[in-house]
Amino acid sequence: MKARLENGKVVKYNTIPNILSNSSKSITNANVASDEVLEEFGFFNVVVPEYNLETQAINNLHFSPTGNYFTYDVVEKETE
Repeated sequence: MKARLENGKVVKYNTIPNILSNSSKSITNANVASDEVLEEFGFFNVVVPEYNLETQAINNLHFSPTGNYFTYDVVEKETE
């Protein structure tokens, strides 16, 4: 899965659109482009951290500039 920032919000993509364009170029067959090319258009991998489904949850999908990917925060679930 890939994601990118669009108008200040993180948008997830299960599939990449076939045609992409930015201020400097356009490409077709983007859905088969390399990660390097997709990064030029702002698409980066989504990395889901390991967490315990019973006691933890994930939220706040955000960009990690140190790793050049999007990831979630792991938070403890509230107990009743």
